[in-house]
Amino acid sequence: MDPQRPFVKAARSAGLGVGVYLSPADGAEIPAAGHRGKGRFGNNSAKKTVTIPTFVSGDDRTPATTYTYEGGALASRDVLTAHHPDYLARYPAESDVSIRPGWFWHASQDSQVKTPAKLLDLYRTSVGRNSVLLLNVPPNRAGRISDPDTAALASFGQTVRATYGTNLLVPPGGFPLTDEQLTSAWSPAGDAHSGETVLESPQPVTFDRVVLQEDITRGQRVESFAVDIWDGTTWKTVVQAGTIGYKRIEYLSAPATASKVRLRVLGARANPHVAKLGLYKAS
Repeated sequence: MDPQRPFVKAARSAGLGVGVYLSPADGAEIPAAGHRGKGRFGNNSAKKTVTIPTFVSGDDRTPATTYTYEGGALASRDVLTAHHPDYLARYPAESDVSIRPGWFWHASQDSQVKTPAKLLDLYRTSVGRNSVLLLNVPPNRAGRISDPDTAALASFGQTVRATYGTNLLVPPGGFPLTDEQLTSAWSPAGDAHSGETVLESPQPVTFDRVVLQEDITRGQRVESFAVDIWDGTTWKTVVQAGTIGYKRIEYLSAPATASKVRLRVLGARANPHVAKLGLYKAS
């Protein structure tokens, strides 16, 4: 019996790609003498040593030592340069979590499926912190996604679309920060590493979510930034934070209303290319 074949066939008939992996952490090693696999894996391949990071084909650089930094540490120039590296290789972060307490389905855990509110918070702290959210949703013994999981996912998706579907900041005439194009970006003049720009909406907008994105086809550059609103008399800072990367989502402690918004890049590793500034209101 080939348990994978019906699954692969069904997925492909629906136009979905399929990938299967075996992980030693998931107990996929072949047992040996009553112990875990001792380096033998599902296809009986031999254990081998690899070098990380792996450079592109034809790259003849051979660093004597490599270092791994936690994602949050990349915001620190001190940490980044502590070992005086010759080259830097950045790998996008992945936030791996299950909708249930474990990776597999158990009927007894139907009441422990993560709520839509919890999924939304996971979205903010993963996608909204420059990571990819890999959400595990295990099928039940009938090969289907159980009702509690489906309901939580549907509500979560609806909330994300309702909240982030429309940018409330739409200055007349269009602007690179609001045109929803990743490679259309604003940069401080003169190749500067800091600078500011002001966007004005025809009407005041009320918001409690701020979303920023960099044009990461040019690299991640912003180290610190602030977003201010004009209250009619002076500028008031509503967000001040560190890196942006592909996406940064910030929650305000209370809704704010303004028609004029200012973005300030306070520091960057090179001339920054900010692709998006979005204002949103939670539904």
